[in-house]
Amino acid sequence: MRQVIGALTAVLLAGCALGYVPKPNAEAVVDSALKPGQPVAIVNKTAPRDAPLPVPPYELRVDYRQYADAAITLLRGELEKRGTVVQASASREIRLNFTDIRIAPGPGRMRAVINCTVTTGDGYVRGFEASGVSWNFQAAIDAAIVDVVDTLLTNARVRQYLSE
Repeated sequence: MRQVIGALTAVLLAGCALGYVPKPNAEAVVDSALKPGQPVAIVNKTAPRDAPLPVPPYELRVDYRQYADAAITLLRGELEKRGTVVQASASREIRLNFTDIRIAPGPGRMRAVINCTVTTGDGYVRGFEASGVSWNFQAAIDAAIVDVVDTLLTNARVRQYLSE
């Protein structure tokens, strides 16, 4: 009987810990005109960090580096659509660092918040907060990642750096 109860407890506890791989929607990105400049590298400066993120009644396991990679993949695609060459070996860099990710539940909705920092190769550093809202945490996270890319593509200094 103890073994059955122990097994059921383990299943219940394991069922409460979730993982989510973000899948941001590229069609949701702001359509901003961008004059292509020299090739650029996009670098993930997010330290490896696997952290719990409470999403009542669950606990979500969040890999900060993986979430930043999702934003970088989306940013790469958006820059390439606008004519910018993205190369890992380019001398010009955009560095992205996710510093905090959290979920704020509200009545009938979830709000995902991502704090991050962008650094350009010419020394410009800016921290900002991006967010997304949806009725489920997955869509809220995806929307927050899209907001990260929107913020980068609409930032005047980042746009200037990319167009030089």
